[in-house]
Amino acid sequence: MKKYQISCPLVIKHLPSHERYKDKLISLIEQSDGELAENHNDNITETDFFYPNPRRLYEPLFMTIVKDVVKQLSNEFVDAGSTEFKSKLLHPWYQRYSKSDTHSWHDHAYDATLSIIYYLELPRGTPSTEFLDPYTGRVHRPRVKEGDVLMFPSFVSHRSPENKSDQIKTIISMNLI
Repeated sequence: MKKYQISCPLVIKHLPSHERYKDKLISLIEQSDGELAENHNDNITETDFFYPNPRRLYEPLFMTIVKDVVKQLSNEFVDAGSTEFKSKLLHPWYQRYSKSDTHSWHDHAYDATLSIIYYLELPRGTPSTEFLDPYTGRVHRPRVKEGDVLMFPSFVSHRSPENKSDQIKTIISMNLI
């Protein structure tokens, strides 16, 4: 497990079953409801975040394979002497980034305590997430690889910089309360 300390922690753990479930998750995402998301700051090839009442066919499998890692990462945010962290997992959503796609600075503080990003597809040359240190204003890009789950406090601003690659990047995100 890797930890990055900005003025608040970012923790990363590789999902051990990533290779076993990657193709199945991608197939289920392709069968799920999703749409292009465009506005003045963003262009995301496909997401189900804004889709009304989406069919998230990937959700049961995703929740099964990620729950233990999310529990481990959640406990990294709790004092060692305290009891185990209890949280509620909210519905996940996926985002697929093609060439030129981007997602501008945003946070998830409106309805969450912690957030995760699971890098389902992160081919060489596609950008990982950047984080804005809330106290220093410095931008950090933790070293993640495909199959990693990254957890961070929901109030931390983050973005997906422009994908300059011809490869598709796919992430699944989720908030915890």
